[in-house]
Amino acid sequence: MIKTVILTSCNNSVEAKLIQGNLANEGIESFLSNENYTSLYPNMNEAMGSGIKIFVNEDDAERAFQIIKGGDRSVHCPKCNSLNVKQTISKNWYQKAGVLLLALITANPIGDIRSSYSCNDCGKKFVI
Repeated sequence: MIKTVILTSCNNSVEAKLIQGNLANEGIESFLSNENYTSLYPNMNEAMGSGIKIFVNEDDAERAFQIIKGGDRSVHCPKCNSLNVKQTISKNWYQKAGVLLLALITANPIGDIRSSYSCNDCGKKFVI
């Protein structure tokens, strides 16, 4: 008999389906529970201890947890891999201010303004 464990609980079906899709891409089978109830009564999630639960096989649980944990989007230094980074003002901040002002005046989207960062450990400056 295959034993299943609850991997995580989500507040909406979009989040649950994204996680389930990531697991499927890695070859891990999963299934959802409470999807209908949570979608019909989203305000009752906290009161009923509900939420959409994602179940996986017990043998795949550790790997599945690492996969969903791997969705961490924190900024780290490309040189030393440190998380001790700070966002800095880039040299072309006049250009960024101009683009922002133009976007506000014309009601157009801002576009691709990339952030500049500096590592507090090794001093490397990089742009994301």
